Amino acid sequence: MEKRDLWYLGAGALFGGLFVYLGKKKYYGSEYYGVIPDDKKSKIIGLIESGKTYKETANELGLTLGQISGYMYKHKHSGTKKPKKAKVDKDKLLKEIYDDMKNIPFKREAGDYDGPQIRDNEVEMEFRHLGDWEVSNDDRYDPDNEDEDFSDWDWEEWVYGEGDEFAKRFREWAKKYSWHDKVKLGIHTGEKNWAYFSITLKKSV
Repeated sequence: MEKRDLWYLGAGALFGGLFVYLGKKKYYGSEYYGVIPDDKKSKIIGLIESGKTYKETANELGLTLGQISGYMYKHKHSGTKKPKKAKVDKDKLLKEIYDDMKNIPFKREAGDYDGPQIRDNEVEMEFRHLGDWEVSNDDRYDPDNEDEDFSDWDWEEWVYGEGDEFAKRFREWAKKYSWHDKVKLGIHTGEKNWAYFSITLKKSV
C-alpha cells in the first residue's frame, strides 16, 4: 500500500470518528431535541418515574420521542445525586432515650425499680410490684406434690388485662419523643413480681 493510500485511510478514520462524536453530541444535546418548555421538563421526569414509556410520555406531552430520549439522557448524566440519608449517631440516641426513661411515670407507681440501663442497642428499666399481681392457677403451690418446694412458690403474674394496659401506656409515653419511630418497645415479666420495659433501636437505624 502506498503512502498516499495510508494517508487517505488515516484521514478517513479521523473524520469518521469526528462524525460519530458530533452525531452523538447532536443526538443527546439540545440541538437534537430542541427547546422544551420549562413547564414540561418536570412533567417528563414525573411521567417516566411513574412508569410511563418514553413513547407514551412523548404522546401525552405533545413532544417527539427524540426530545424525550435526549432530555432523559441529559437528566440521568447530569451528575445530580440523591441526598444521602443522614447517619444516626446510635450512642447519642441511646443516651437520649436513657435520659428520657428516667422520667417514665411508672417509677411513682412501683414498689421498687432499677435502671435504666443501656445494653447494646437497648435501654431497659425494671419495676417491681407495678400494678396488680396474682398467682397463676397453673403455678399454685400443691402441698401434696413432693417435687415442689414451697420456697419456690413466689411466681406471680399480672392480673388479666394489666399487661395490655401497661403496654398501651408505654406506647403513649414513648410517642411524646422524637425517637419513637426509630425503636421497638417491649415488656415482659419475671419472678419476684418484676416487670421489664425495654426500648430497642430498630435495625434500620
